[in-house]
Amino acid sequence: MIERKPLTTFLIVAFGISWILFFTPLLLVDLDTQTRQLASLGLISLGMWGPGIGALVATKWGEGKPIRSLRLNTLGAKRMYLWAWLLPPALSILGGLFTVLFGVAQFDPDLAVIRDSMADAPGAGNINPWIVVLAQSAFALTLAR
Repeated sequence: MIERKPLTTFLIVAFGISWILFFTPLLLVDLDTQTRQLASLGLISLGMWGPGIGALVATKWGEGKPIRSLRLNTLGAKRMYLWAWLLPPALSILGGLFTVLFGVAQFDPDLAVIRDSMADAPGAGNINPWIVVLAQSAFALTLAR
């Protein structure tokens, strides 16, 4: 059975941190567009740490256990990490194939949408869109995990 004090502590801390940081961008209406976007991205990125911080606080003060009892230094089964790393891109590709096969979207090998978006961006008109796609894919498979 789950103990109430650690669970309550976790929920209050996790949702408290996350919701405050997720809703704060709604108050940034007076900033210029670029500053608002950067601030929103930063605040939302910080808000994603809410559940992790909640777990640490619930362990330390909710249960009264040391944080090392979470065993964050152990990796576990390596094959699970391989699945966690490869399954999301595989499912994304599969989802893209299904949208094309069922006629929801069309395959665009010329990257026309990206070219149009880049044409409006200052200084981006001379960049090959395939470089953008490859850079975003590399980022998604490594750092954005």
